Amino acid sequence: MDHGNTPTILLVDDTPAKLLSYEVMLGGLGARLVKAASAEIGFRTLLDTDVALIVTDVLMPTMNGFEFAKMVRGHPRFALTPIIFVSAVAHSELDQLHGYQSGAVDYVGVPVSASVFRAKVKVFLDLFTQRRELEALKAKLEDRVAERTAELEASQEQMKVLVREMQHRSKNLLAVVQALATNTLSRTTSVEEASKALLGRLHALAHAQELIADERTAGVSLKDLTNMQLAAFTGQVLVDGEPLLVGSSFAQSFALILHELATNALKYGSLSVQHGTVSLAWSMVATGEGQHLRLSWIERGGPLPPSKVTRGFGSTLLSMYGNAVTALTENGLEYALMVPWSDVLKGARYER
Repeated sequence: MDHGNTPTILLVDDTPAKLLSYEVMLGGLGARLVKAASAEIGFRTLLDTDVALIVTDVLMPTMNGFEFAKMVRGHPRFALTPIIFVSAVAHSELDQLHGYQSGAVDYVGVPVSASVFRAKVKVFLDLFTQRRELEALKAKLEDRVAERTAELEASQEQMKVLVREMQHRSKNLLAVVQALATNTLSRTTSVEEASKALLGRLHALAHAQELIADERTAGVSLKDLTNMQLAAFTGQVLVDGEPLLVGSSFAQSFALILHELATNALKYGSLSVQHGTVSLAWSMVATGEGQHLRLSWIERGGPLPPSKVTRGFGSTLLSMYGNAVTALTENGLEYALMVPWSDVLKGARYER
């Protein structure tokens, strides 16, 4: 039986007049009063009622108050329920000792002082309320500890995932750096030229990594990556492209491709002269094999292209991704790249 936060007092006495007197004395304490005409009825009531205090007569037929108290104390649910004995006969210290040994917390003799009786009962009601509040606070704390523990466990799992992701990215990046260094050094005769080429490629890679590491976006913006790589040629490079997000793998390759194209154009092509221009464009196109990213780099206004071109590692970088075509026309270098969209997305967070 649930009566909210109102404490309940069980009154056990075989005399109706005494039960009525208890009811009058304890009225106004804000407690719910439940009466029982015998110890047996009182114990059955206990089994169905959450009781803050038991007030019981000592002398009752069939089962007296001492026996009733021992039976109450023998049940684990009521081991801490306070019991007050009320005796209508003269009581000695031995009677009181017997009462306390039976499990009582107080022993009141008749005539009962209403004010003293109310004060004693109120103490136990207050203790009951405080215990309930402590139990509720303990339950809240346990729930909060459980929630916090679950949050920490989830954070630890998330941290493990992030660590594995960082390890994976670091290994991939180191592999790219190693390949760049090995191929640049092995295909360049001059140490100074090799150092300059390698530093330029590493800077291009670093720019791409800045955007790849940005957790606020699901992928790398081609527009942002282009602006970062070609910031020095803003007046000469015309960019036209859809706002596309690509994966980390393609972003690294795209950064290196732009670097090689810009470096070559600065050395031999349209960016080597003030009036030269570059048109860089990309778009999504549908082919018989599915969606593709099409990219074009067209140089105009530069010097005549050399009649003979020595293929180096830069040429390898331009053709390492997708279907790439490089052509030296009389108007300038033209580069075209077609990449399956599924390859472009590799490494994007929304792809997984």
